[in-house]
Amino acid sequence: MNGLLVSNTGPLIALAGIARLELLQNVFSPIILPEAVSAEIRRGRNNEAALAAIDAASWIQKRRLSHAPDPLLLRTLDIGEASVIALALETQAKWVLIDERKGRKIASEV
Repeated sequence: MNGLLVSNTGPLIALAGIARLELLQNVFSPIILPEAVSAEIRRGRNNEAALAAIDAASWIQKRRLSHAPDPLLLRTLDIGEASVIALALETQAKWVLIDERKGRKIASEV
């Protein structure tokens, strides 16, 4: 496996929606989600099947941040993306999975 991955909401919902969530498990280990991402998935409409698939994936871990994301991140990104970057820094993750261009750009710069 290629190391620790911290994921945002969109990619997980997309992969679960096409029943291909296991692709992540085949490439990365472990895979973690910040609590904010888990909460976004639960609040989303019309993604009950994706939620069930994500919950059933015991290899996806949910984690609480030890500190709130940097306020500068929160000025530019939503709470999910900011939490992904904060958790990646906190855990020294090798990879982040963010679907929005702005989030990817910021993640590559920190």
